[in-house]
Parts: sequence; C-alpha cells; structure tokens
Amino acid sequence: MKQSFYGRIYSQSYDLEGRRGDMLPFYLNKWKKAGRPGPVLEPMCGTGYFLIPFLEAGADIDGVDASPYMLAECRKKCAEKGLDPSLHQQLIEEINLSRQYGFIFIPDRSFGHLYEREAAQKSLQKLWDYLLPGGWFVLDLKTPPEEGEFGKSGETEIEIEDRLDGSTVWITSLWSERDGGLVIRNLTKYEVYVNGELTTTELFDYNERFYDIVEFEEMLRNTGFMDIQTTKAYGDTEPSEHDIVVFSCRKPE
Repeated sequence: MKQSFYGRIYSQSYDLEGRRGDMLPFYLNKWKKAGRPGPVLEPMCGTGYFLIPFLEAGADIDGVDASPYMLAECRKKCAEKGLDPSLHQQLIEEINLSRQYGFIFIPDRSFGHLYEREAAQKSLQKLWDYLLPGGWFVLDLKTPPEEGEFGKSGETEIEIEDRLDGSTVWITSLWSERDGGLVIRNLTKYEVYVNGELTTTELFDYNERFYDIVEFEEMLRNTGFMDIQTTKAYGDTEPSEHDIVVFSCRKPE
C-alpha cells in the first residue's frame, strides 16, 4: 500500500508545526454532538496532538499510526501525563483491532497521505468495517489547490529550524506534482547539526492527494456511508473551491 509516513527526525519536530487553533475544538465538539457514542478510534494519530486531549476529555480512544517514531513520541507524551492509551502500529488498510467504534476521525488532512485512490477506497471500507452501526466518521481533506499554492513544481526550498536542545535542522525540500496536480510530492532531506557538526541525515517522501468534493462524496457512498455532510474547515459554512473540507457521515443502524 502506498502511504506517506513520518521518520524519526520529523516526528520529533511534528508538534512544533503551527496548526489552526479551531481544529482541535472542532473535532472534540463533533464527538460531543454525536453523543459520545461508544469507543473512539483515531487512525493516523501521530504524536497524539488530538488523541491526548480526547483522552483528557474522557474518551475511550484507541490510536493507530503507520510510523513507529510518531507512536514513540505519542507514548512519551502520554507517559508524562500519566495516560496509557491503546496504540497500534498499523496501516489503515490492514487495521486489525479487537472492537468496533462509535466515532472515527482523521483530522489535519492526514487521509490525503493515502495518495493512491484505490488504496484510499480500500481504507474507507476497512474503517466502515470497524464502525458500529449508527457510528460517525469525520475527516477533512484538501480540495485541488490553486496554482502555486504549494510552491512551484521543481523548485527547491531550504528552511533552518533551531531546536530547544541546541541542535539545528536544515530542511531541504523539492516539490513536484502529478495526476494533473491532484497529487503533490515533497522530497525532503533533514540534516541535524550539533555544535556545527552534521550528526544525522534523514530522507522523507511526502505525498498528498487532493479530492474534488463530489468525487469523495461518491467514494463515501460507494462504501455505504449515509447522511454525508460537507462544511468548510473548521466551522459550519458551505465549502467552496480550493478549501479544506470536512466530511461527516454515518454508518446505517
């Protein structure tokens, strides 16, 4: 299965990325409005940015991620807070868990990392299988971007990140696109310097697929979901072209 997942260096920096402040409250509110139905599953849970607040809000939540490094960071953060969630290193398409869930959510455009459409459809079916009758599935995706929104294809970008431990990370990225601009690829090299000396190098192949709203609604319907709703992230207004879009849907009773 084709899926981007994060390595050790990026996992350590993941929580330093800026995120929209309305994203976490939005998903917590979605869960509460659904009536806190049964257990919660967050596939692609990463370092626990969402999972930990759900735990603290009283959710019976499990986490799944393909990256052992992201899960290691999540376990570390949970241990610091005295939390002990059930975390599993698995691909979505191969999820093998012991129970079903009343609420499954995939925030922060993470589902787009399943950049092959066939793999994405199979993953939707797997999530459907693990959803309780009447349960809710909520996720957000990016619609096809405006030209140049993610930089110019073929251009190299360099970023320098100073860390709290005194090290410096040089991040070199090369963007490209395919499938008529529906998939972007970012080949990234991370170089960690300590006291001016290169200590670690890591390569990361980031891919993300964008979906037209009608196209993804059809994929959800083909899986069997009903009551499909779309809103502009992260509120209750109608989405428009080039938006990040939240899809909310339900499995029939």
